[in-house]
Amino acid sequence: MVERHEEQRSQLEGELGHNLDSSPFIYNPISPNKRYNREEFLRAQDSFNDLEKYANTLKEKPFDLSAREKLSRLLTGDSSFHSGMAPESVARMAKTFYDGSLDALAKYTKTNFDEMFDKLNGKALQRLLFSIRLYNTGDRDHDSLANLIGDVKSMQEIENKEGEEHTSAIRSYVAKKIESRNLSDTAKKVIKQLLGDGGFVLKTFRRDSQIKNQILSKYLSTAEGELDENKVRVLIKDGLKKAEEEYDKETNEGRRNDIWEDNLRPYYLEIAKNLFPVEKGEYENDSEDLKEMNERENRRRSSGMAA
Repeated sequence: MVERHEEQRSQLEGELGHNLDSSPFIYNPISPNKRYNREEFLRAQDSFNDLEKYANTLKEKPFDLSAREKLSRLLTGDSSFHSGMAPESVARMAKTFYDGSLDALAKYTKTNFDEMFDKLNGKALQRLLFSIRLYNTGDRDHDSLANLIGDVKSMQEIENKEGEEHTSAIRSYVAKKIESRNLSDTAKKVIKQLLGDGGFVLKTFRRDSQIKNQILSKYLSTAEGELDENKVRVLIKDGLKKAEEEYDKETNEGRRNDIWEDNLRPYYLEIAKNLFPVEKGEYENDSEDLKEMNERENRRRSSGMAA
């Protein structure tokens, strides 16, 4: 929540004896109200990715010297800034700047939503669809598709587990599926006995997964078999619109903050995260094209030709 973050900032400023918005700190998250600029976005997202990495490392390994030095360099330009700081203070410094950057980047994406969202297509748009939680809107078609995507994502997460965790998750999934079906008690009892058969459980799970993936593929594809980008965009926008409506209706400030942090901010951050490699690739291609154009002009000039 906002109050918690401000309290965190004040505590850290007291420990360090420095205002986090002034020297020696040079790290500034992107301005939430700025119009979209590709170069500024790439720099901000790149720095945010580094900050996230250092914050996560220090949360698990507070004495990690490399992460402490890189964090110090990112925030102050001086890799030795952390010297003499307690591990918990360094970790708190990372988290404080990281939390502030989360909000700034999400609000920047919200401000420039149309331009940034419209840049996503193909695989990038599909990755976004499966990286966010789709909220039900009350529209039957939307909710059915959103729930189907949620099921497919859950089943993929189960498949990614290993060993006993994988086996246990599959057995739990099949057991819940059986419980949800309108079967007689006798039939359920027989099927439950089969849960001890690993082959039966895995076959049931894989068949259900295959069917759901086939249905989803059909829903999200055009007649030509390509991703139906318009359908995906509408699906994402409708879910986001529902969350925005709930945010606007809520009058309790604490609950509004919860909706922002738990339901809205993740949407906008995932849009930025998925846009980053797209824009980075285009920027590098444009830079290479510009380099080649300059080389051609210089070659003509050296030959006495018009550039």
